[in-house]
Amino acid sequence: MLAVLWVVNTLVYFDRGSVSVVLEPWQNQNLTSNSFQDGLVGGGYMGGYILASGVFSQLIKRWEPFYATAIGLSIWIGANVLTGFAFDFVVLLAARILSGAGEASFVIIAAPFIDVMAPEASRSKYLGVFFCAIPVGYGLGFMLGGSWLHTNIAGDYWTWRCIYFFEAAMMLPFLLFFTKVKSTDFLIDGKPFSFSTRDDTPIENFSGSTNSLASPKSTFQQQIGRLIMNSPFMLLCLGYAAQTFSIGGFAFFGVKYLEDEFDMNSADAGFYMGVLSGVTGIGGTFLGGFLLDRLIKAQQSENPAGQYNVLNGLEDLQEAHQVVVATRFVTMLAAIAAPLGLCTFIFPSAVNFFVFLGLAEMMLFITLSPVNSALLWVLPLADRPLGIAFTTLCIHCLGDAISPAIIGEIQKDTDNWNKAMFVGALPLIVSAILWAVAIKSAINAMNRKQLAQAGRI
Repeated sequence: MLAVLWVVNTLVYFDRGSVSVVLEPWQNQNLTSNSFQDGLVGGGYMGGYILASGVFSQLIKRWEPFYATAIGLSIWIGANVLTGFAFDFVVLLAARILSGAGEASFVIIAAPFIDVMAPEASRSKYLGVFFCAIPVGYGLGFMLGGSWLHTNIAGDYWTWRCIYFFEAAMMLPFLLFFTKVKSTDFLIDGKPFSFSTRDDTPIENFSGSTNSLASPKSTFQQQIGRLIMNSPFMLLCLGYAAQTFSIGGFAFFGVKYLEDEFDMNSADAGFYMGVLSGVTGIGGTFLGGFLLDRLIKAQQSENPAGQYNVLNGLEDLQEAHQVVVATRFVTMLAAIAAPLGLCTFIFPSAVNFFVFLGLAEMMLFITLSPVNSALLWVLPLADRPLGIAFTTLCIHCLGDAISPAIIGEIQKDTDNWNKAMFVGALPLIVSAILWAVAIKSAINAMNRKQLAQAGRI
């Protein structure tokens, strides 16, 4: 099942990567007219995601979750076919919005499902495998999309459109798969899997008092309220959004930057961006999951999980411990990545682009599995699908859905790619700061609860 989820995730991000190599054909065919419109279309999927994520997060509690995914993938396939037939800016934007609606049905289910089904000692590794589909998809989109465009086999009008017809055809078998499989076919401790199987469990808030219950009986408003009041969750989420702003900007305009600044053709620029994303993404994501598992085991031997206490919604002492370890780890990596990302555009050259940005992206991709793991572990099981939907909504609305438009507007006004991309790298500093505060928030919450139990407050 992990392999199926991985391939679907790869196709979703292949679609994202392919957008970066078709910007020139879009402008040549008057589908877009400038970098700002390119950015709007590139982030358009977020509109559909906003509309659909809340709907699907509730549907999976009432319907078979994988049937809901099948509905979403059918929307995604239709959106890509529509992209291939787009004849003006409005149709193109509408197609990209629909792709986000379809994506939402898959995103909110996949990571929570893997986290629950994976062996206890290897959950970070399993999530790392899943999330490495992001750079792999982007890299393949850059490389294969750029190479296909360079052939111009189907002519100027149809060649780029064939990319989206190909994506739709590749996703079709997985749509059929999700109509046949049921989540209850998978067992947890001998019981069928369900997002609503866990018993009602009190949530401890910052004051140590008992709040509402993390149960399938909770209303949508109650679940949203718990997420917003969960300080470590929100700080992790906002830091992740700041990081995604920068990564999304690099990914979307990286090919265009290489073409304009260093006179590369689209095939070469796409190939080099694909290699950069693939190597740093695959290596970093796998390494992140592996290192987090090792750090957790090492810290558990020094600080048994029992000395940690329930953290603002965590139902398990071990997971409280894991959240603290993961947050410290990603903060350190973000602090290293920020100056590297900024140096890429302070000292612009082709060599510096691949060296500095390569190292920065390696650090950022290492954080991918740990930060997503922490965002899951800080929530009870019943809240995790909505938590993933909320996180994805947040990181895209405040991240890669808006960064292409903002960077594109700056480039249009200044006619300077290095200034525009430098601004795009600044949120990396914000990410490191927010995650540093998240460490303090997590530790303070545990200390309050420990003191409360000891009768000191």
